[in-house]
Amino acid sequence: SSALRSSWEASEQAPVCLYVGRLAPEKNLALVRKTFRAIQVHHPAARMVWVGDGPSARQLASEDKDHHFAGMRLGEDLAAHYASADLFLFQSRTETYGNVVAEAMASGLPVQGFSYPQNPAYFQISSFSPWPFMCSALFCRNRWNSGSLR
Repeated sequence: SSALRSSWEASEQAPVCLYVGRLAPEKNLALVRKTFRAIQVHHPAARMVWVGDGPSARQLASEDKDHHFAGMRLGEDLAAHYASADLFLFQSRTETYGNVVAEAMASGLPVQGFSYPQNPAYFQISSFSPWPFMCSALFCRNRWNSGSLR
């Protein structure tokens, strides 16, 4: 939605990265932040949108003032957030199965995350690389420049 992207201060041309879930240390949020910063190297206008709440929310918001924190979203409002973003960042190593991955893919979002046995076979963009966020940055740059993300 153009209106939603505008509320995130994201132009139609700027890539928007999305995280949906509990904002807690066990979700590997530090790597989500590194991934996004690596994407920003190639796309300075990129925006990061966080949907959810949890014990890390206040700290993230104070440290990443250029990010948008949408809080909890449900139903059609949540679906609009998925549909208005360009790349879903999923860095958790503790999920047995992340429902948010299926929700993101159902909205047509490419998913950046780890290829661990607990993740479905159709979810392979990064690997066990010690620098998976670099894979994300290269993937995003190549896909965005080719126009295939929009």
